[in-house]
Amino acid sequence: MGNVFCFGSSARVDAAQSPHTNSWTPKFTSKTSTSSARSSPLPCYSEKSIESLSTPRSEHEILPSPHVKAFALSELKNATRNFRPDSLLGEGGFGYVYKGWIDETTPTAAKPGSGMVVAVKKLKPEGFQGHKEWLTEVNYLGQLRHPNLVKLIGYCSEGDSRLLVYEFMPRGSLENHLFRRGPQPLPWATRVKVAIGAGKGLCFLHDAEEQVIYRDFKASNILLDADFNAKLSDFGLAKAGPTGDRTHVSTQVMGTHGYAAPEYVATGRLTAKSDVYSYGVVLLELLSGRRAVDRSKSGVEQNLVDWAKPYLGDKRRLFRIMDTQLEGQYPQKGAYAAATLALQCLRPEPRLRPRMKEVLAALEELQAPQNAGKPLVSEKKIVSDHVKKSPMRYHRSPKNLIPSASPLPAHRQTAHFQSTAFGLKQRRSSDLVQLSFKVPKHTTQMARSALDEMSDTGAFLRTPSTFRNFISRDPNSPFPPEAGRYHLYISYACPWASRCLAYLKIKGLDKAISFAVLWDKKLKTIVSNESGEIIRMFNTEFNEIAENAALDLYPPPLQAQINEVNEWIYDGINNGVYKCGFAKKQGPYEEAAKKLYEALEKCEEILGKQRYLCGNTVSEADIRLFVTLIRFDEVYAVYFKCNKKLLRELPNLFNYTKDIFQIPGMSSSVNMEHIKRHYYGSHPSINPFGIIPLGPDIDFSAPHDREKFSY
Repeated sequence: MGNVFCFGSSARVDAAQSPHTNSWTPKFTSKTSTSSARSSPLPCYSEKSIESLSTPRSEHEILPSPHVKAFALSELKNATRNFRPDSLLGEGGFGYVYKGWIDETTPTAAKPGSGMVVAVKKLKPEGFQGHKEWLTEVNYLGQLRHPNLVKLIGYCSEGDSRLLVYEFMPRGSLENHLFRRGPQPLPWATRVKVAIGAGKGLCFLHDAEEQVIYRDFKASNILLDADFNAKLSDFGLAKAGPTGDRTHVSTQVMGTHGYAAPEYVATGRLTAKSDVYSYGVVLLELLSGRRAVDRSKSGVEQNLVDWAKPYLGDKRRLFRIMDTQLEGQYPQKGAYAAATLALQCLRPEPRLRPRMKEVLAALEELQAPQNAGKPLVSEKKIVSDHVKKSPMRYHRSPKNLIPSASPLPAHRQTAHFQSTAFGLKQRRSSDLVQLSFKVPKHTTQMARSALDEMSDTGAFLRTPSTFRNFISRDPNSPFPPEAGRYHLYISYACPWASRCLAYLKIKGLDKAISFAVLWDKKLKTIVSNESGEIIRMFNTEFNEIAENAALDLYPPPLQAQINEVNEWIYDGINNGVYKCGFAKKQGPYEEAAKKLYEALEKCEEILGKQRYLCGNTVSEADIRLFVTLIRFDEVYAVYFKCNKKLLRELPNLFNYTKDIFQIPGMSSSVNMEHIKRHYYGSHPSINPFGIIPLGPDIDFSAPHDREKFSY
């Protein structure tokens, strides 16, 4: 449950204020969970059933529920492949979370890879407090049903073993998306959606006939489904609210440092307004992209609330706390309204904080299109003169456009980019769709040029992806993995699309998915145009039909390291070359170039000690870096002015690039002739005569020295 602190004293309910001693000693632990949810009315609890659970470790402590199954330990061993390390999803102070499979109709353990995907949380055997939290979670989630609460499927209480079984949440926690950055930040609209979903969960708990106080509201306890619907998880610290004329619950102080309300920490008096304060902290995290507590920073910046509060009510200075990963792509009025709401939730006096019902109403008003406010970078300014003169339709970004040769009638009005700009044609060969490209000297009729993605300072800003669905083996998924069902539209020139193609090749899926937009031919809709998520789908969800299913480029033991590497590789190198190439002023260019070469030198140092970025096993991080390196000397050094040092002048990186290129299937994802024609012919303002350099003609199939590192 994160960084949990607790102070002595047992729980009781009081109407009047009661004294507390000042001799409490903080004790820190760490707990995490993975889970999910659905709906039904809240039952009535007696004070005995919630507050006075007996202490013996007996299954009889568990309140009966028709929604929850009691699993045998042997069933959960079968479901998780005997808790094998490659089934591990995460670990925390509470225990371990494993990926498993169960038969949805029975429900019993199913063969791995079949049935419904679940998350199995296994309690560490030591610690009585852990058992009490486990029991609280079983009893609350066994009775509660709501779309924004995690769905508990079952539990196991056998000997000293305590386990919980949840519906699998494919997008993980909000914490992962905000702080363990992937290739794309959460866009503004998604952040508002998450805030509303989590708010609905809290509102349901607070407004129930028998009030429940969550007590541990934080980013790591907010889980996201495939559509970024937020659901509250981890109810181990939940408490029944005060009843009758009582104003608060006096209880042992537990929660997470940085999120807990100050009056609760100081006195142990718990109310629903304590949750409202925690909600304000999470809202602040969504705005700023910063953790509630960050000990890597100094002074007042360590505590997010203390640092951000002076800016929240100031329209002119609010931008100073906004997440830089948003790159200005948010409505000014909407951001200020959300900041004002966060400030109200964070008021020191609990009675002055709004109720969750009021918070939710304000957020839903914020989400309404007519109140969205004006973006910092206006859409009118984004559209180039070429687009205004072109018969083609304007859309959000080249990344979000699809060929009109594709069977996409719903999007044909807004998505003509690749078909017109590249003369794309579609030819059928058996069940596969092949794409051929004819690149004109200048693609002046692009629906939107990357040169239009600019801030007022002249820095390049990348627009977030639009379509973010997820292919999953979950039986309830509208997008199940099926051979021949999906069609991947790519441009060889685009590095983001190329990494999708690389996965398709090295995983052996090119016979199952025809040739970055992923199109569902059955439902006739776009699944995703977010390459970072497409490659995750290709890595795991199609393993039953993949020719190279054993290849795992995102293994659980390395996931945290891969996520960390992805973050600085993307910011400094993948997107860094674009920031250099599309900067319109000297300052932003020099800043981007400095960051680019710092990241390249960091890679050079790492690769002098090991074969790949995350050790001696190739991973997702290597594929993400490769698609930029393969273009570096041929394109970016000249076209994007990244010429301070060539790739060939960095021996570890150069040999590493050849090593990745020579992975079976990888070379077929690289078409250098097309890459060069696209880049040098796409932006007349950068290359007005459309001249394509002849060199340097690098042979990436030549021998390399990377085998000196053992596997």
